[in-house]
Amino acid sequence: MTEPRQITIADWFAIVVGIALCWTLPSGNPAYPHPAFGYILLAQRLFACVTMSAGLVVIARQFRYRREVKPAEWFVMLMTAAFLAGLISKHHSNTAARHRLHFAG
Repeated sequence: MTEPRQITIADWFAIVVGIALCWTLPSGNPAYPHPAFGYILLAQRLFACVTMSAGLVVIARQFRYRREVKPAEWFVMLMTAAFLAGLISKHHSNTAARHRLHFAG
């Protein structure tokens, strides 16, 4: 099976799943002092969601067409990994802080 150059229905499905997954994950952003700061956080979140959905498309195409990552797709994969690593570290630090508060009291 040869890989098509245009976007497929499976790619659209991976994009929708990636955006939905990104919006359901906690952002961990603090309260912002100025309303314009909210737009910056929204733009950051949108960039992260687009990156995550593109990463899912790359992974889905790798499995579907049994190929390796192309050179231009490495950037997307690294950005997706960085986004997920940031979420994991935020979750880990929040969980550790909750445990300290729980066991301290």
